Amino acid sequence: MVSFCLLSLNVLAVAFALLARIKKTDILTLFAKTVFYFFGEYILVSALFFALDRFQVNYVLALSLALNVFVGLRFYLKAAANGPFKLKIDPPTSTLYVILLVVATVFSFNRFEFFGMGQDQGVYQTKAVELAYGDASRQLDFTEYGSLESENQKAEYREFVSDLLGFDNYDPQKPFLNSSDELSPVSGIFHGIPTFPAILALAISAFGLENMLVFQTVFYLALLVFALKICENFKFSKLVGTIVVVAALFSPVMLWVAKAALTEMFLALLIGVFIYYLTSDREEDILKSTLPVMIFSFFHISVYTIIPEIIVLYWLLYLTTRNRTYLKSNYLAMFFFAVGYLFMLYITPTYSYNNSRVVYFGPLNDYTLIYFTGLALVGCLIANFILGKYFQSFRIRLDKGKLFDWLVKIAIGGMLVYTAFYGYKLVNGLLEVSNPSQAGYYGKLAGLKNISIVSYAYLTGGIILPVVFWKVLTKTKTVLLENKNAAVLFMFLYNVLFTSTFLRKEMFHYYYYSRYLAPFLLIVVLVFGLYAQKFARKALVVILVVVSVYYGYYGYVMIENDDDSRITYSMIEEIAGEIDENSAVIMANSSLSRLLTWPLKSMADANIYPVFDESLGATVEFLEDRYQDVYVLASDEFELQGIEANVVYVNGYQTSQDLNEYRNKLIPLPQAFTKENIDVIMAKAITPQTLYSMSDDDVGTIGFGSLEGTFRWTVASEAYVNLYLEKGDYDLVVNQLPVIPFENLTRQSVNIDFYINDVFAGSYQVSDANNEQPIVVGISSDLVADKENVLKMVIETWSPEEFGVNDTRDLGIAVESIQFVKK
Repeated sequence: MVSFCLLSLNVLAVAFALLARIKKTDILTLFAKTVFYFFGEYILVSALFFALDRFQVNYVLALSLALNVFVGLRFYLKAAANGPFKLKIDPPTSTLYVILLVVATVFSFNRFEFFGMGQDQGVYQTKAVELAYGDASRQLDFTEYGSLESENQKAEYREFVSDLLGFDNYDPQKPFLNSSDELSPVSGIFHGIPTFPAILALAISAFGLENMLVFQTVFYLALLVFALKICENFKFSKLVGTIVVVAALFSPVMLWVAKAALTEMFLALLIGVFIYYLTSDREEDILKSTLPVMIFSFFHISVYTIIPEIIVLYWLLYLTTRNRTYLKSNYLAMFFFAVGYLFMLYITPTYSYNNSRVVYFGPLNDYTLIYFTGLALVGCLIANFILGKYFQSFRIRLDKGKLFDWLVKIAIGGMLVYTAFYGYKLVNGLLEVSNPSQAGYYGKLAGLKNISIVSYAYLTGGIILPVVFWKVLTKTKTVLLENKNAAVLFMFLYNVLFTSTFLRKEMFHYYYYSRYLAPFLLIVVLVFGLYAQKFARKALVVILVVVSVYYGYYGYVMIENDDDSRITYSMIEEIAGEIDENSAVIMANSSLSRLLTWPLKSMADANIYPVFDESLGATVEFLEDRYQDVYVLASDEFELQGIEANVVYVNGYQTSQDLNEYRNKLIPLPQAFTKENIDVIMAKAITPQTLYSMSDDDVGTIGFGSLEGTFRWTVASEAYVNLYLEKGDYDLVVNQLPVIPFENLTRQSVNIDFYINDVFAGSYQVSDANNEQPIVVGISSDLVADKENVLKMVIETWSPEEFGVNDTRDLGIAVESIQFVKK
């Protein structure tokens, strides 16, 4: 509730600040900008708290609110000082925009369920649960490891943790990590930059676990609005703008990332905002284009592949316009990148350094990366200074002469020829298998479907990309007539063509790996839009129909199926709710351990263990002396063999995953998803118990009344308690409360006979002299069976009616607890 209130206040404060700054806007633009500015700020403030190792959702929201209120008041006071202050929110500028948003909401509203450890999506979900419910520390540990006694158990536990793919073991060999700081051999850091899980954790805190992915839909709708506004920046016709938005935003992979727990949806929004500000006619928007770069630098490690493009693009725009604001933007972009990249290398070294290896060569490695990056930035800063100092009067005219025309043609033609050659080698089996899981495609014509540039064609309606290549090669100068057109073309050459040709050549598995292309689909379609302005209306209608039908079919498949869903959020909450405090959970099934280990540690504060020595019974015995309760999670009853246990939870779920099984020969997009029914069984091990509290609902009793505070009256002449004891000699101690009112009764005592398994064990007489004392009876080991036993108490009863109280019950003694003290 606190998170929801803080979130609501933040959104209102950001919206007010935006209105106070611009005074008038339409509601859709206000929505999209509010989403971008608030979540951008949330990421930056989260990064600060992560750097300090003090992240809490409400801390981030509180600091963000203070900043937003300060900025909003500053804008308001500044505007009010210039005269009467009025805010105006206009309705949507087009009915078409509203229709597209409604359709987009329908297509994206159902979101995927929980995946668990093993891939990025599940790791982000798991980390988000940890942030929302548990310990948000940078380095996390399994403290259970410290309770293990034998080296064999420790080795098995290390193997158990290593199977939680995505929880990177603390590696002191990485920069920023020291062996002296390592908590244990099983401590580690979650895969991925934590600012995205922080967004998912915000959704959990504000709306509950089941709505973890709600903001993905919000990002998707905000991107759609920005895409519409970009079309306005380019002055596209309504028909061309519709094709652009439909082809880019309704692509099956874009719908997929809008439903998944992955970073690409927000990355697509950042790139959309960058293009929106870069192609704006307003001077102040040039500097604003650095904001997405700043946020990107604290959000995803791939920023190091983007920053060269940003730097060169700003240089290009400066040299074509002589507008020094682009050089200022470059200074800001380089500064944000330096700080953000350093933050990511520090906060998650294993993940960040491993994902930077694509650029390693010669002396460039984990330990020299920072120095080389620093030298490269210094070089760029010097170049930026030189351009501003000595090239003030120099200007490039892209639309004059044939130089740039031919440069673009050569660049595109060269990369297409290289890609064709790569495809030839793939088809003829001349390539080393880079993806073992897809080895069957090497040496086959079907492998061409997995070349990245071909994937772009599949994911942009089939017809869009071929038209782009044809037009750019034959009508290059059309794109070079305006600087903003050239900027989009440059992004196309770098983000789409260069990256697909040299950095990410293959795109195996739709949709999981093709998600890497999702942030750049808008760039492809915008280049198409630049040429489509001169297309015949009939041709445009045909293209729109073809793309819509193509997308409509696969969009329907996406609505009907949930990819990468292995268990529901509601089941996780139900399982966690069944676990009592101070409990251990044994994972008898490896698949369930990847799903539930971290959520149960976070949500139920449970201690998690594997099955040691392949013996569930021995594992239960090891844990029963250390924990009040021991639970076992299994997928079927066979996995529970070897122990005595009561099943406390049973449920089932149909998993849904795209496993490359339902593709047609022409288009490699899934037409159906692989389904599998799974069962989850949680049993509570019946372990020797010496204390039976009447306030514990799990204690099996007969002949006792309802709980009154901390005790229960016996309400029959015979009262029973189910016991689970180890064989041995005991003192039976019955703690009774409150006292029997002998002063009001005709009798002076209450006699009790005790039986263990229907064998007489002893008697006790409660009188006024010992009324407040515990009842103690010795129990011989001859009476106690190993494990299951029954205590029977035969009690003389009395009734409150004897002294005029309107209570017809037959009462015996008031029992608070029954304890067996081993001799």
